[in-house]
Amino acid sequence: MTPTSFFIQNREIVIELAANNTLSETWRLLVQRIGIDNAMKPNSFNGLIKPFIETCKHDDELNKKLHEQIKELNEKLHNEQELNERLHNQLRELHEEQELNEKLYNDERLNEKLNENEKLNEKLKISGWTVGKSGEYYRAFRKISGKVHGIHLGRHLDLIDAKIKIDFKSEHLFSSRHTDTSLGT
Repeated sequence: MTPTSFFIQNREIVIELAANNTLSETWRLLVQRIGIDNAMKPNSFNGLIKPFIETCKHDDELNKKLHEQIKELNEKLHNEQELNERLHNQLRELHEEQELNEKLYNDERLNEKLNENEKLNEKLKISGWTVGKSGEYYRAFRKISGKVHGIHLGRHLDLIDAKIKIDFKSEHLFSSRHTDTSLGT
């Protein structure tokens, strides 16, 4: 084993004894504790111990700086992950908002179509019902089994509300017709 290998292998005890004792006292204690005299002569020890201690101090300083840098990088990584999560949530919210805006845009387009139809005095069809304006009110009409049925839609026409009212009325009419038919009336 080389003197340098011996120092590295016994690094902690060599540094501890060298820091608290003279060179001759350090040699004597190292002979007693770890048998340094089997690995090197006293002259080799005297020539190598100071550079070894300085190198170890330098390594310890580098390790300390490296540890601090790792800690800073971990903090930055944590902050970046939090930022990434916030951005992901904002992106999801924007996507949901965009979907809602597209739905509203489509609803507005339907209402624009209604207004254009109204201007052209055309009849509008919703779920098979003809929608028209009678005086100040909108109504929907449909002939079912030879009988004309009407639905009051209101003073202002909103296509979504109108479709809901028409579908409800249609369901009621068709379900009662089916019930009447099954009873034989």
